[in-house]
Amino acid sequence: MNALQNQIEREIAVRHRHNRINRVGVAAALATAVTLATAAAAVAQTTRTERADLVIGAPLPLTGPRAADGEAVLAALRAAVDDFNRLGGVLGRDLRLEIVDDGCDGKTAEQAATALLELAPAVVVGHICGSAGIAGARVYAPAGILHISPGVRHPRFTDSRPGDSILRLAGRDDRQGYEAGRTLSRAVAASRIVLVHDRTALARQLVADARTAISDAGQRVLAVETLVAGEKDYGVLVGRLLAAEADAIFLAAFPAEAAMIARAFRDAGGRSRLLGGDILADPYFAEAAGRAADAVHVLVPGIDRKATRAEALLARIAGAAPGATAWSDAVTAYAALETWRQAVVKSGTLETAKLVATLYSEQFETVAGPIRFDRKGDASVASYTLMEWRDGKLGATR
Repeated sequence: MNALQNQIEREIAVRHRHNRINRVGVAAALATAVTLATAAAAVAQTTRTERADLVIGAPLPLTGPRAADGEAVLAALRAAVDDFNRLGGVLGRDLRLEIVDDGCDGKTAEQAATALLELAPAVVVGHICGSAGIAGARVYAPAGILHISPGVRHPRFTDSRPGDSILRLAGRDDRQGYEAGRTLSRAVAASRIVLVHDRTALARQLVADARTAISDAGQRVLAVETLVAGEKDYGVLVGRLLAAEADAIFLAAFPAEAAMIARAFRDAGGRSRLLGGDILADPYFAEAAGRAADAVHVLVPGIDRKATRAEALLARIAGAAPGATAWSDAVTAYAALETWRQAVVKSGTLETAKLVATLYSEQFETVAGPIRFDRKGDASVASYTLMEWRDGKLGATR
């Protein structure tokens, strides 16, 4: 009996000990599970925080006289964000546009830029008006925000910029004369060139810059002629132009005077190529010159669509802003975001200082063509593109 009792007690003790071990194991397992779940939640929360959308600031004129152009740029930025998010975003994070209206006005732009800072943008792509861009830059630079303008053409935007993080992916207004000279000596393939100006400060500067470009290209300027605006007859000037037998003539004059000269020159049998600055893009020139306006080449601000991948993009966004005229700004806006994304990938960081270093040292392939930035922050894009009048309409050159 004692032996049996002892055996029973031993079995009960073993069972108790086994149950105690099981209870400790279950408790430990539950504790471990809770710890792991808490850690997983923390990791998930951290991941969500780290992978929050990257804010792309888009300050644009959505009211006022350039509202249609602002809408065109906005359509291009939306297309870029959609495209890049489909490709996986940037560093694994989606992009999100934050849009503010700068009204194409300096004071309004300063307020808009200050509002954007509250959203901690990874980059600001916007401001297409000179006063707005210059005002916005004074807000972004001290805050260490990278700002790329796709449309500000005023030289002071980069000449007097408040920091290296302010860049321009657009042309400059002060390059018109030089690009006129390059166009005359290259695109028009002229070897004998006459330059004409109306003695205004702007026209004199255009001719001086054109002459420099022509000289740099190894071409020859036959003569520089002048006129006085407001006269009723330019027969003497036209006679000198005919006698020069130039391959090309650059007219730095207002539309009324340029139209009178073009008509008289063509009526007298003049066959030289005629080129004017952007002021001759005015429809009044074509109306006043009549058939003499046909084949007159005009330099207009913006990039050359034929030299880029711009056409496909513009076809996508064509219906977004029917009244827009500055479609080039839409292309360069897409290219600006494209450039920034490539710079982030190349440098592996969103840190502004490192991104700026990459932007100044690398070349980027974009919808607007290959892009490089000089030390002033200006991009290697054309400031002007060549167009021509034909049947009263300004279009691409043939």
